[in-house]
Amino acid sequence: MSEQQAESSHLSRWRVNSPLVQVLATCLVVFLVPGMNSTLLLLGAGGGRPEHIEIVDKTNVVGASVTVVAGLFGGPITNKIGPKWTLMIAASSYPVWSGSLWWLDHTGGVGVTFAYIAGLFHGIGAGLFYAATGFVISSYSTESDRGRYIASFWAAGAAGSLASAVTVFGVTLSSGPQRTRLPTSVFIVIIAVQAVGVLCTALLVSPSTIKRNDGRSIARFKASTWTGDVKAMLRNIFTRKLLLLAPAFIASQTFMSFMGSLNGFYFDSRTRTLNNVIYWTSALISWGFIAFLCDSKLIGRRRARALIAAGVVASCLVAVWTAVIWFLISHPIDRHKKPLGTDWTNTLKAVPLLVIWVFMGGSWAMFQGYIVWVVGTFSNEPTKLSHFSGFAESMRALGFAIAFGIDSYKVAFLSEAGAYFALYMVGLICAALSAARYTTDCYYGKEELVVVPKSFDKVIGGSLPESGSIESL
Repeated sequence: MSEQQAESSHLSRWRVNSPLVQVLATCLVVFLVPGMNSTLLLLGAGGGRPEHIEIVDKTNVVGASVTVVAGLFGGPITNKIGPKWTLMIAASSYPVWSGSLWWLDHTGGVGVTFAYIAGLFHGIGAGLFYAATGFVISSYSTESDRGRYIASFWAAGAAGSLASAVTVFGVTLSSGPQRTRLPTSVFIVIIAVQAVGVLCTALLVSPSTIKRNDGRSIARFKASTWTGDVKAMLRNIFTRKLLLLAPAFIASQTFMSFMGSLNGFYFDSRTRTLNNVIYWTSALISWGFIAFLCDSKLIGRRRARALIAAGVVASCLVAVWTAVIWFLISHPIDRHKKPLGTDWTNTLKAVPLLVIWVFMGGSWAMFQGYIVWVVGTFSNEPTKLSHFSGFAESMRALGFAIAFGIDSYKVAFLSEAGAYFALYMVGLICAALSAARYTTDCYYGKEELVVVPKSFDKVIGGSLPESGSIESL
């Protein structure tokens, strides 16, 4: 803790209504619920038979299409019923979706109707989930530690994916080469863990009861109607600074379909799970690095850090996508033929892509962490941040739906790689332009409803009063 923070602290940070404890509770839910989900996505075919890649792609398109709308309205819903209930409803969709993937695999494709229905429910849940978690992570943190809080959130998801990937890897390790699908026990464990995560949402409390260590609230919450909140959401997202970030959010999840399908088509079951372990280990480390880069006062002012971080992320993206394209050119793959089922023992064919997997995980984590951090520099108001988070998830889902839709037609991997590389670079350039124009060194004191943390009093010359209308969320 810095000297400045120590001077302003007099409440225990381990209270149930402290920002830190609430963020940790949210991270626990992320670890247990979507963390498990990502493992199934990157295994390809939802962890099932490679011949089901097309079906799983289409269920993902259905879900993501719904998320585009659900994400936009996730902010107003979170503001009305609170992050606790929003998150509980949202999290419950994840084990249902995982169960549908098991049923699809178990029935050999007969359970496709259930998979589509579950995908629809999961699409609604995902939109609400990230609006609610964005509300907590961004508004409960202060400007000085927002990068670390955001990184902790995404790292929790990566840690969950890593834990499940290691578990799956252990189960499939003894299965021998050429096995192309996961055993039922893996699906059961993932579904059970996600169900526990749903129960953990009960740890969240009302935002109006949150107190920082200095005894101050995070904001004053005023009552609003559904219509009023939707209008406010539209005003908040249709701004130049946020629309400039849209290409970056659209790009951020497109690789999931490409890498998941490549993983499922090119490798056998146990090598697919090894790739997951490699990927999420790299992502976990990279979250810490991007958090340091975005929050470090040693590097310069916040706008300078934003531009330096953009340069670092750009370098990583160019390196990894160039490697992906080189691999696909030197290893031609015909998606219309039988899946290759390559095992890691075939070093000449397997090792190059295994190495690429390491850097893909790291570059994705830094890209995601950077653009979410940039959004967090635009406001400290909880309701506005929930609108921003909902918009971000809506755009992610749009890119996700487009990518899985394209992949369902078995477009050549090389064509997909070239398109996604271009999309990532356009998105990053737009994000850097937004940061250069709109990121400021401090946003406290500019929003009427935000209560300024005591540690920032000297920065802005005083804080907003504590009095005001507070409505329970």
